[in-house]
Amino acid sequence: MTKGARQAAGNAPFPALDYERMMALSSANLEAMMQASEAVLKGLAKLNGELVGFASARIKEQLEGGRSLAECGNWSDALEKQASLMQNASAQYFAEARKLSSLASELALASWTPLQNCLKANLPGSARQVPKS
Repeated sequence: MTKGARQAAGNAPFPALDYERMMALSSANLEAMMQASEAVLKGLAKLNGELVGFASARIKEQLEGGRSLAECGNWSDALEKQASLMQNASAQYFAEARKLSSLASELALASWTPLQNCLKANLPGSARQVPKS
């Protein structure tokens, strides 16, 4: 900023502020943030539950798989069993990745929706603005 521009900006009068409108917008913003935060917490709880359930199921299957490998009578049977266990685990990991991706998308949408609605309602030129006093 040049010295002349700084002086001109310093001499300009402050714009009039509509404090009632500012408070109404602040209240609407706060409400939207609370709704978004609630959606994030619920979404994270779902993600956490899904991760814990999947990890628990995988641990049980790994233990059972190890037990069944130990019961194999020869190397050929053990290799077939190991290949089967790996295919099953890979399929389960990919399915879980899809579930987690879907839950993360739902979380993002649910957390953005209240903020988006607040923006739409309060942007200049919007049909549903917070009333001016």
